[in-house]
Amino acid sequence: MGDTDALVKDANEVKNALSSIDWSFYSGSTGYANSGVRPFNVRRHHWYPATFVPEIPFALIEVLSSTGARVYDPFSGIGTTYFQALLLNRVPLGTEICRVSVDYTRNLLTLFDPDYEINRVRRQIHSTIEGFSAATDYTNKVPDSILMDKLEPWFHPEVFNELSFLFFEEDRSEEPHQKAAMRIVISSILMKLCAQNRGWGCVADNMLPTKDQIEESRTDGIRVFTDRLNQLLDDTQSHLKDKDGYYQKLYNKVAREPTIYHSDVRLCTSIPSNSVDLVITSPPYPEMTDYVSSQRLPYYWHGYNVGLQGEESDMNREIGARRKRGRKSSHSDYLQEMKETNERIIERVKTGGYLAYLLPILDDDKDERKNIVEDVLIDVEAHGEIHKVDDYNRVIHPTQRAHNIKWTSLDEEKISLFQKV
Repeated sequence: MGDTDALVKDANEVKNALSSIDWSFYSGSTGYANSGVRPFNVRRHHWYPATFVPEIPFALIEVLSSTGARVYDPFSGIGTTYFQALLLNRVPLGTEICRVSVDYTRNLLTLFDPDYEINRVRRQIHSTIEGFSAATDYTNKVPDSILMDKLEPWFHPEVFNELSFLFFEEDRSEEPHQKAAMRIVISSILMKLCAQNRGWGCVADNMLPTKDQIEESRTDGIRVFTDRLNQLLDDTQSHLKDKDGYYQKLYNKVAREPTIYHSDVRLCTSIPSNSVDLVITSPPYPEMTDYVSSQRLPYYWHGYNVGLQGEESDMNREIGARRKRGRKSSHSDYLQEMKETNERIIERVKTGGYLAYLLPILDDDKDERKNIVEDVLIDVEAHGEIHKVDDYNRVIHPTQRAHNIKWTSLDEEKISLFQKV
C-alpha cells in the first residue's frame, strides 16, 4: 500500500472538479463525494479551537489522490485530515505539537478498528459507570500523575468527584478499546463541565472561575459522560459498517506503524523526504489561537503543566500563537517560522504530489497580517520545484466559525493548491 501507480491525479483532470465544489459546505454538501464514503467530523468528540470542517480535506483527498496514497497534515490538530484519509483508504500521516490532540488521534484510531465489538465495549463501560456512588470520595483514588491541585479549582466539588471517579476507572481499564473510548470522552467533557463559562480564551489565559461561577455550574457529569460515550460509539460504528477488506488491511498497517507524531513539523525526522503524495493542512493563523493552553484542563489530566518553562513545554513550539500578539516581532517571527515549515513540508512531497494550504483572507489593508499570510504562500511558490495550480475561496458561515472572540472572526478563507513538479 502506498506503492501503486498514479496515486496522485493529473492537474488537468482535477482542476474542473475542484472548481465545481461549493467550498462553504453550508448547504450540507460533502463536496466531491464520488466514493460514497461520508466525512467524519472529529470535532463532535473533542473540543479544539480553529479546526477546519472535515468536508475540505475529504473533497481534496478524493479529487487529488488515489487509493493507497500517503496523505500528510503537518499541523494535524485533532486529526481532521487524518481520519478523512483513513476512511478514503489512504495512508494518513500527521505531526502535532499538542500532546492532548495527539492522544485523542491515537485513541480515536483505536476505535476505527473494524474488528472490535462496539456494543461489547459499550456494555463494559456502562457497567463500570453504574458503580459510581456520590457518597464515596474518589479524589484520593486517582493516579498520582494527574495534577489534581491544578484541576480542582475549575470545577464544582461534586462534579470534580465525578471526574475523579472517571479518572480512576479509566486508569484501571486494561481493554484497549474501552480505555481508548474512556480517554476520548473524559478529555472532551473537561471543558464542558468546567465552571469557567466565558469561553476558551479564559481557560487559555488561566482565568480561574469565580465563586459564583462554581456555585452555578453543578452538572450531572456522569450523565454527560454517558451521552458523549454513546455519541462517540454510534458515530464510529456508522462509519465502519460498510468498510471492505481493503480497509481492514490498511487499518492493520496504519495501527501497527507510527503515523501520528508528537513533534514540531520542523523537527520531525520520522517522515522521509520524497515520501508523501499529498499534503493538506491549515497552518496556524497569525495571532488568532492558543492551541496548547486552550487544552489546559486535559493537559493537567495527562499530568503536564501548561506554560513556557521546561524542556517539555509544547507552548514554546507554537507558531503564531494568540498570546504573542503584543510582541513587536510577532509578525516577522511568524513568517520566519512558516518559511522553515514550508521548507520541511516541500522536501517530504514526491515529485508530482500536491500541497493544499488553507489560510485566512484578511481584507483590512491596515492589518499587517494580510501581507504576512500572502508572504507565506509566496514563499511556497518561490521554491523552484513548486507550481501554483489554483486558488479556491470559501465563505465561512457564522455557524461554522470555531472562534468565539470577535477580533478573530473571519468571513473568508482561501485554499491554495500547489504541485511539486
